[in-house]
Amino acid sequence: MYRLLPFLLVCLLSGHLFAQTQEARVSKLKSAWRSAADDQTRVRLLGEISYAYLWTDPDSAIHYAQEQLSLALRGKNREQEIMAYKNLANTLNLKGMTQSALQYLIQGLRIAEALGNDSLSNIIYAGMGSLYADMGNTTEAVPYLMRSLNWSLKTGNKVQACHDRVNLGITDQQFGQ
Repeated sequence: MYRLLPFLLVCLLSGHLFAQTQEARVSKLKSAWRSAADDQTRVRLLGEISYAYLWTDPDSAIHYAQEQLSLALRGKNREQEIMAYKNLANTLNLKGMTQSALQYLIQGLRIAEALGNDSLSNIIYAGMGSLYADMGNTTEAVPYLMRSLNWSLKTGNKVQACHDRVNLGITDQQFGQ
């Protein structure tokens, strides 16, 4: 029992420090957002705020992603519109609303492919692969994850390639595919 006490204390302190760091980051992002001189910067910062809230406050993450989407639509910023769809999808998936998340990813993918933006298409491929895996649908998950992995390797994006390999490995372990 006494051996467990230091471990629990470290966990509690780490969680507290993470929360303080996260609050400071969000505060800085919000301050930058309020003082941003142009909509291009504001819409990007809204996406960063949404992502910062993803794991700690999903409702706020959805709120800021919706603001991001609204501003991107008003400014006809198609790339940020795609990112807003991705942010909404990530948060809705986290909340277990997988069908709604899938619809947002499909919207984002349609736009990315119409723009011919391979980088944004790849972000959506990875998201769709992960979402389908979360839904237990390996038949759909693996092709999207493989598309993302192939693009990541082709472009030298080692970080994304690592994420793709991990997701493919998890899918293989979970479903034996």
